[in-house]
Amino acid sequence: MKEESAYSPSLLTLYTGRFISIAGDKLYLVALTFILARTHAYDLTLLWLIGLVAPLLMQWFTGSVTDRLGAKATAIGGEIICAVATLLIPFALHSNWLFVLVFINAASGIFLQSALPPMVTHLSRQGNAHEVNSVLSTVSSAAMFVGPLVGGLLTLHSTSLPFVCEGLSFIISAFTIAWLRFPQAKKQENSSKGKGIGVFWSDVAMGFSYLRNNAMLRKIIWISTLLNFGTGAISAYEALFVTQAVHLGAGGYGSIVAINGIGMVLAGMANARFAKRFRPIVLVPAGTLILMLGFIPYAFSVNLPMLSISVLIVATGLITLMTAMRTVRQQTIPVEIQGRIISLQMVLPTASASISVLAGGALIPFLPIRTIIIGAVAILFICLPLAISMFRLGTAQNTAQPSQASA
Repeated sequence: MKEESAYSPSLLTLYTGRFISIAGDKLYLVALTFILARTHAYDLTLLWLIGLVAPLLMQWFTGSVTDRLGAKATAIGGEIICAVATLLIPFALHSNWLFVLVFINAASGIFLQSALPPMVTHLSRQGNAHEVNSVLSTVSSAAMFVGPLVGGLLTLHSTSLPFVCEGLSFIISAFTIAWLRFPQAKKQENSSKGKGIGVFWSDVAMGFSYLRNNAMLRKIIWISTLLNFGTGAISAYEALFVTQAVHLGAGGYGSIVAINGIGMVLAGMANARFAKRFRPIVLVPAGTLILMLGFIPYAFSVNLPMLSISVLIVATGLITLMTAMRTVRQQTIPVEIQGRIISLQMVLPTASASISVLAGGALIPFLPIRTIIIGAVAILFICLPLAISMFRLGTAQNTAQPSQASA
């Protein structure tokens, strides 16, 4: 049943579960990074690779599971598996089983990511979907800010406590999802030819066919791919940029991380406040333009004030753009097939981020870090004409709908 408010009991329950789950996830990642850095620093590379490979592998079929099993059951199952894997980590910190558990955790987390869009669609109306996504962005940003702080503090006291807290966060998240009520998936919409594993390949073929025939979704794929390619290297090597190019030191980098977190929370709140005034299709080019205006001074920053202001602008543009694209996807794709379509839509952007990080790392020995950052920002500017064309396409479709209805 569609809810009338973006702050209804069901949606507040969803927001609470997402905050707890994301904060716990970031807590876990920071704790594991600290522990490996102190004991087996070379294992950090493997940890990073697992974080890239697991989503790429899982996105091919988690959407199909979501559409067939239902978003609620898929999300709960993924959270429970994550909880079990995480609670076992303290017993495997000094063995190779650690990375098996890390992979299971990273892979299972993709089930909730695939289930979240249809859950939001079920709990929101067409008119308030963007407001709901904006609140979710605010909640996620706040959790990503709080989680690492708590993770760092817990790791100072115990190597086991962060993983116990993370495991409990997954269990709490599963209970909040179980509390929600969603309609059953329409079985007729989920039918594909094939048996066993062949059904998944049939779903993949259907998903790519759907994406190929939808111009709006194709533009979102290209914008997301370019966005991830540019920001992948920027995020991965931001510490080097801040400390080596801007000469701020570790304290300055910590300040920038804090400012970025605060900026993303404020941007999410602003999006939620003005969601009813602007259509998501309008905010796609607006967010892209703000993002570009923020990254120009970012790439050429020479001091903390200049970098801080640019980070706030970038956070505003990024949240605006990502939230708008998320809403457009949900409004464009029927809820019965959102799982598989959105999961497949993220395959190329996820791969793009991985390639960006690898390319940036390969160039670091040969180029100044500022040159690499400027190059990444230049790539991001290709997103602007794509965002404008996406806005024109959406406007043309809205204009054509009344004439189609009267035909």
